[in-house]
Amino acid sequence: MKNLINNYKKLNDIQRLIRVMKTGSGKEFESGKLNCGFSYVEVLLSVILLALLAGGIATAFYVASSGMKSIEVKQLAYTYAQREMERLINRNFDEVTVGTNRTEYIDDNFEYSINTTLVDNQPNLKNVRILFFPNPIKGTDNIGESSDILSDLFNNIVKVGFPEYLETFNDGNYYIPTFAWSNSPRGQWNIVSFGGSPASRYNHPSTALGTSYPSSGWVSHSNNYTVEGKVYLHRAPGDTSTRTSYAAIGGRCDRFGRGYFVRIDVEPARNRTRVRLMSTTTTIHTTTYSGVLYFNQWVTLRLEMIGNNISYYFNGRRLRTVPHSTHTSGFPFLRAVTGHANRLVYFDDIKIEFR
Repeated sequence: MKNLINNYKKLNDIQRLIRVMKTGSGKEFESGKLNCGFSYVEVLLSVILLALLAGGIATAFYVASSGMKSIEVKQLAYTYAQREMERLINRNFDEVTVGTNRTEYIDDNFEYSINTTLVDNQPNLKNVRILFFPNPIKGTDNIGESSDILSDLFNNIVKVGFPEYLETFNDGNYYIPTFAWSNSPRGQWNIVSFGGSPASRYNHPSTALGTSYPSSGWVSHSNNYTVEGKVYLHRAPGDTSTRTSYAAIGGRCDRFGRGYFVRIDVEPARNRTRVRLMSTTTTIHTTTYSGVLYFNQWVTLRLEMIGNNISYYFNGRRLRTVPHSTHTSGFPFLRAVTGHANRLVYFDDIKIEFR
C-alpha cells in the first residue's frame, strides 16, 4: 500500500512538471492545483509530426541542391558551345565541313556534336548547330544520360567576300561581264600584248586627255567600293622632253569624269613623281617622291571609297585617308596623258571590289 502511494505521488510530480513546461509558471507546481498533462497520444502525434516535418525539409534541400547542380551544368555546357561556335566562325568558310560529327569534349563530363548544312541556293551561307550531351561513360560527375541535350546553339556562317570585277583584257575586248568600256578619243585606245600579257594602251602623241569608263551595263552593288589597277608610263630611249606624263584611276564618277581619282604624275622638269588624291581636277592630298621618275615600270594605284572616307594607295601602301563627301555614287574611270609622241600609257588588271 505504501508503494502504491509513493508511485501515485511520483506520477503527480511528473504531471505537474509537464504543466510547468507548458505554462512557464512554477506556482501551479508548488500549489499542486494542476493535475493534467500530455497524454501518450499527444506525445506520439508530436513525434510523428516532427519526423514528417524533418523529412520534408530534407527532401526540399535535396531537390534544391539537385536543381542548382543541373543549372550549373547547363550553364557550363552553353559556355562550351559558345566557345566552339566562335572557333568555327573565325575559321575559313571552306574549312567548315558539311555534315554531323559527335565526339568527346576536352571536359570528360561532356560530349558534343556539330551539324553543318548548306543553305539551299545560297552557296555562301552555312547553318551550324552545336549540341552538348552528358558523357556518362568517362564523366566523373553524374550529370545525366547520353541522350540528354544540355545545350543547343545555332548560328549562320557567311562566306567573307565581296562582289568584284576584274579586267585583264585577256579576251581582247574592252568588256567585263555586265558592262563595256567606252574609250575616248576613239582610235587611241588599243588592247596590245605588252610584257607578255594583254594590256590597254593609250597612245595619243600629245597632251590630249584620254578617258575610259563603263558606258553601258554598269551595275552598282554599292557606292562603297575600291578600284585598283596597274599603270605603266612608257618613255622611249633618248626622250629628253620635260613634259609631264600622268595616269589616273577613278571612282564614283559620271561620264564627264567628275569624281575621285588617284593619279600619278611623272615630272621630268622637276625630277620628281607625285601621287595625288583628287576630286575631279582639284587636289585633295599629295605625296611627293623627289629624285624619282617612275617611267618604264609597273606601279599599282588603288582608290578606296567607304562612306565619306576616301583613301588612296601607291604600290600597296596607304598614303592617306581623308573625309570627303562631294561624290557619293558613280562608276570607275581611267584617265591618261602621254605628254609626248615618244610616250605611251598602259593599264592592266583593273579590279573593282564592292564593300
